[in-house]
Amino acid sequence: MILTNMFLIIKDNIDSIETLFKLMRRLKMPMDRVEYVCKEINDSVIKNWSKISSVEYPLEPGKLRPNRRELKKKMHEYILKLQAWNLLNAWRNTFGTEAQSDEILRILKLMNSNQFE
Repeated sequence: MILTNMFLIIKDNIDSIETLFKLMRRLKMPMDRVEYVCKEINDSVIKNWSKISSVEYPLEPGKLRPNRRELKKKMHEYILKLQAWNLLNAWRNTFGTEAQSDEILRILKLMNSNQFE
């Protein structure tokens, strides 16, 4: 339960794919596997974006449809959050539920304190 809450906080604070790669490297995940998962998620979301956007971001009555730039920005944010969530769960499944929880807690504290290593 606590690890899931940390995953949610970390997922919402990932700002780029490079940050996600650094996090996974720090958690000792195999980078070839990380890159493969990221690529597959990216390709899948791009392929199905029209269906995903209609469910995740439905049109509100009386409002204009978002422009292409806004939709593309939302798509990239959605992809990044999905990648972060899947990779954190893969990390937990690979190393067990209690594996390196102190390391992920330290990373969370660093992310919240705006300090960089």
